[in-house]
Amino acid sequence: MDSYLNDLRASNRMGLDIKIFRLNRLGIPQDRIAKRLGLDQKTIHNHLGVDKHTFEVPKIFPDQVEMVDQGETHFPSEQFGRRVNLNANYYVFAIPFTGDGNLFHFRASTYSSSACGSPKKNPRENAC
Repeated sequence: MDSYLNDLRASNRMGLDIKIFRLNRLGIPQDRIAKRLGLDQKTIHNHLGVDKHTFEVPKIFPDQVEMVDQGETHFPSEQFGRRVNLNANYYVFAIPFTGDGNLFHFRASTYSSSACGSPKKNPRENAC
């Protein structure tokens, strides 16, 4: 009998989670969701798991950046149909920060390596 009641409670809780999730996705504020479902706002907040989906934006300390390694390397390239080895210098920096470092691994689905997008014919239009 206990397992039946536990299953029933779990089913009701899942149904409530789905209702709260759907109402939230419709853009209805948490206080209105709570009033509509007869619950307190803290319960709605807990169901949405807002704390699980928040993060602290990293803050970088540029005055504390330090170079930890440097050297020379070679990499193969092709110039005018010939294979050549190009010399290059490399530098490794340690950049201290606070916050959630996992955010450095994300990137927008569309992006450009240029700060302003593609260059325009008129140089005055290139200003960002």
